[in-house]
Amino acid sequence: MYDLPYWSHLKLQYNLDVMHIEKNICENILHTLLNTPNKTKDTVAARLDLEDRGIRKELHLVGDSNKPRACYVLKPEDKKKFLQFVSNVKFLDGYASNISRCVNMEGGGSMHGLKHMTVIYCCNVFYLLAFVVWCAKMYMKYLLNWVDFLDNFAREH
Repeated sequence: MYDLPYWSHLKLQYNLDVMHIEKNICENILHTLLNTPNKTKDTVAARLDLEDRGIRKELHLVGDSNKPRACYVLKPEDKKKFLQFVSNVKFLDGYASNISRCVNMEGGGSMHGLKHMTVIYCCNVFYLLAFVVWCAKMYMKYLLNWVDFLDNFAREH
């Protein structure tokens, strides 16, 4: 790469394409969550690395290549719900392709043929949903305590 004749003339030599990086990360997360064969990053080699490092013992291989299900891999019924949700997501015209065409519900379900912008917008929707769900779980206790406090205050006054 450094032997390119125009390398020294570039104003920005280390130009990272953020959108492609985001797409690759999103696809890797998506295929790992869905446990897509040949596309997941949760491989036997990854599990062996965990064993070598002595971490995440619950994810170590059982026998030669039997992987216990990881907590981040969707169960079949959750995978089906997720894919049904994805197939119903609608984007504005011109922002992303019809994602329902990329969902295949047969044979356990999978996603294929995702276009660049579709992956990015789809992942942004997923990130937003995940953030909302996380916030709801984390702060529901505090919210309920606050509602209880206001209810008690209103009853007393």
